[in-house]
Amino acid sequence: MFILVLLTGALGLAAFSWASIAFFSLYLAPRRSSLYNLQGPNHTNYFTGNFLDILSARTDEEHAKYREKYGSTLRFAGIAGAPVLNSTDPKVFNHVMKEAYDYPKPGMAARVLRIATGDGVVTAEGEAHKRHRRIMIPSLSAQAVKSMVPIFLEKGMELVDKMMEDAAEKDMAVGESAGEKKATRLETEGVDVKDWVGRATLDVMALAGFDYKSDSLQNKTNELYVAFVGLTDGFAPTLDSFKAIMWDFVPYFRTMKRRHEIPLTQGLAVSRRVGIELMEQKKQAVLGSASDQAVDKKDVQGRDILSLLVRANIAANLPESQKLSDEEVLAQISNLLFAGYETSSTVLTWMFHRLSEDKAVQDKLREEICQIDTDMPTLDELNALPYLEAFVKESLRLDPPSPYANRECLKDEDFIPLAEPVIGRDGSVINEVRITKGTMVMLPLFNINRSKFIYGEDAEEFRPERWLEDVTDSLNSIEAPYGHQASFISGPRACFGWRFAVAEMKAFLFVTLRRVQFEPIISHPEYEHITLIISRPRIVGREKEGYQMRLQVKPVE
Repeated sequence: MFILVLLTGALGLAAFSWASIAFFSLYLAPRRSSLYNLQGPNHTNYFTGNFLDILSARTDEEHAKYREKYGSTLRFAGIAGAPVLNSTDPKVFNHVMKEAYDYPKPGMAARVLRIATGDGVVTAEGEAHKRHRRIMIPSLSAQAVKSMVPIFLEKGMELVDKMMEDAAEKDMAVGESAGEKKATRLETEGVDVKDWVGRATLDVMALAGFDYKSDSLQNKTNELYVAFVGLTDGFAPTLDSFKAIMWDFVPYFRTMKRRHEIPLTQGLAVSRRVGIELMEQKKQAVLGSASDQAVDKKDVQGRDILSLLVRANIAANLPESQKLSDEEVLAQISNLLFAGYETSSTVLTWMFHRLSEDKAVQDKLREEICQIDTDMPTLDELNALPYLEAFVKESLRLDPPSPYANRECLKDEDFIPLAEPVIGRDGSVINEVRITKGTMVMLPLFNINRSKFIYGEDAEEFRPERWLEDVTDSLNSIEAPYGHQASFISGPRACFGWRFAVAEMKAFLFVTLRRVQFEPIISHPEYEHITLIISRPRIVGREKEGYQMRLQVKPVE
């Protein structure tokens, strides 16, 4: 009885606390907030504000509605009603990205990523991130990526072989009806290109970055691939607002495992074991060849990712600012395997879908690619193909790997100029937004890349030719490492592996389009972007089947 009374009292206290927080956040805090004069939607949930609407909708849907109604810069209610700055304005994007160390990832986002990848370059902030980035950048430089292109091409050929084998098994009629031939399984089911492309890009990242043969393409039950699928599926969005908030604010709730987290736990174990094996093998090779017990940085040869990591781990004559601990090395391996394979896999899958939907674009791209008379072109030869470059840029623009960049302001006060002024709640024109410490900033990259202010009235249209035209001032308004778009973000937190990703995509497109053509399956399903850290494809109306992209893969006629 006493325990029951105690539990009832604790729950009552918790409910009162949450009611107090909600009241303050939803009614008092907005009026004191620097964002108060910005327009925005009313909260729809006392605990999650408007986040539930965003998570339960398609990736760009709610943000597009907000922009249409309130303008490019607005506010909405976040967790417990805290005001969130939401903007597709290029000046806001540029400002926050440039000042990245004053705008780190917010707590929940960082915790989720840290569970999957550890304290590596993806989750590190401030001086730790600078140190990690400085160590890693040489392994993904332009020169380093050029040397990896043969690996990209060979794995691309292997990918085509496996997709064609899969297609051949399904390209048989399932029977006759009234003298008419029925559709084949290839026409009705297609090939799940998402699965095959994911296996290929994981093989590439493992081999090019760590000299590790994962053989995911040849082995359907490959443990590393299954592990990473488990890592991503383990972060299925939870639409229970109370649990979401409890997990974020109360550490005890993070110890409670839910059913969908089982593959996450298993995936983490496999990822860690593979990372330890790679690190120890490289260490033993270096220690065995070193002249004495003290390992010099010159004893660790090579500019590949693993060599640079191990050098930073065991070389005795490196300053502390260039060293990594064992745990940091393991985190970097997980970071790069996870991010490297996921980014290329997701974008390539959407690229093949775009090609299946537009035969004219597919034929034009194939015609250009076939002008190269070798099966093993150099990166310079691939970069010299203008329509291939335009297609890659346009695909990355409309189907970026990550749909959001969420940040939290650490400055006591900051002023962010707007390229697109908006009308405030009081009717005034707002040209600059004042932001204070603790305010969350959500930058919907998906919607920034579809902004008519930046890309013109046809911003929603897939048109590679736009990149063959003169670059406008509006395009130049986005400061980014590649393609005048937000896909790889920018500033000190920009994806430093973008050269690797773009070269891999070009190599895969070169190999596949010379040998196969892509067509929709006969049911012509509608695909939607579903966000789980990365934006994945799912068939509308077939949500229970999970993430997939089913296309007909046929030999080039």
